Amino acid sequence: MDTVPPDAAALAPFLPLPDTGRVFTGGYPIRRTDVTPGGRLRFDAVARYLQDVAEDDIAQTDLREPYHWLVRRSAIIQARAVWTAITRTTGESCAIGPGFHRVYGPAARGRRVSARLSHPRPDPLAQVRDWPLRASDFDAAGHVGNTIHWQAAEEVIAGLDWLPARAEMEYHHPILPGDRLRIAYRLAPGRADIWLLNDARRLASARLTRDPGEPGTGGAPAEGNDG
Repeated sequence: MDTVPPDAAALAPFLPLPDTGRVFTGGYPIRRTDVTPGGRLRFDAVARYLQDVAEDDIAQTDLREPYHWLVRRSAIIQARAVWTAITRTTGESCAIGPGFHRVYGPAARGRRVSARLSHPRPDPLAQVRDWPLRASDFDAAGHVGNTIHWQAAEEVIAGLDWLPARAEMEYHHPILPGDRLRIAYRLAPGRADIWLLNDARRLASARLTRDPGEPGTGGAPAEGNDG
């Protein structure tokens, strides 16, 4: 997968809502099963909300395009996601049809979004642990749903002494049945870099950073949390 300079795309400012074109709003109550013991809304719950809103949005249009959508990059706390169109038969990237541009083009105002990824490769000094897959992790497309990637990130940050002010996830390759999945992570003051790996390559990566005003030292996860 091509890369761009670190943080170049990830740190671009969020844009205001467009004055013209399609805008979709959805809302969900936050349940007890969506939060940590400390009351923080988990990232996997946010990712699930984002996907639900995206599906509700496109369901309300008359689009019948012959492809599926696959998330490539997402950023949270104020949330943003980049999706790419893939063919239903091969899963390869494909061009977006005219119907999509008709519905969403006016709001885009001619802007184009790159799906290139920017996170660094796994650190050779990263700590590594196994992450067993479950049957319930797989979605209708036959690969691990994007919310499960965020559950792996939650496993790492559960022992940190600071709360992330920003979290980014990049999806490099689908996680498929039979993959021997591992979590690798490298912690620094106010920052956590996380990679999901199989035996051959990087499948996804996450970067979480602390608000400079948030107290905490950014130490390693608590004893026993790294397997």
